[in-house]
Amino acid sequence: MMDTLELTLGDDGIVGLVNDEEVLEDLAALQQRAPDAPAEDLARVASALGEPGYDVILDPAKYEALTMARFEKEDPAMPWQPTVMRIRDFGLPDFSAIERPRLEGQTLVYFARDTHTGLPYRVTLPIGSVGDASFEPMALTPVPGDPVPVPESIRESALGPRAGDEDNLKTAVDDEDEEG
Repeated sequence: MMDTLELTLGDDGIVGLVNDEEVLEDLAALQQRAPDAPAEDLARVASALGEPGYDVILDPAKYEALTMARFEKEDPAMPWQPTVMRIRDFGLPDFSAIERPRLEGQTLVYFARDTHTGLPYRVTLPIGSVGDASFEPMALTPVPGDPVPVPESIRESALGPRAGDEDNLKTAVDDEDEEG
């Protein structure tokens, strides 16, 4: 009989449950229990147990197709609006750089999409605690000919992750507390 892994909500958050009884609280426990688990399975579990708001990209071609379908439905003549989330306002990633999850030694590398914006991130995670994951936003290429991109003042003042600035959100919130 093959073991089954279910993700369930426990008192301390999401945990993995093997065969309805054995609790796996992090990625290291899963890898110890199933040392030959494919990188795709590890990425699924890491995504579920880790930072909320990100979904692992298991099929890069499907992610590209869905992103481009969304992009094609956007009206390029519509000016930027603060309440409308459009791919063209941010730019397009290099889809060829997005790969299936893989293990590099003791590090899991996968790509995830932000569930709010749809934008991709490269995730590196040393096997162990899911909280040790590093999310690096992928570079985005502006859409040529876009008449009204997101204003620079909006992009620069927006909270959120930036390359090389892992603690940007915390810093911005702390700065506001000190001023108020």
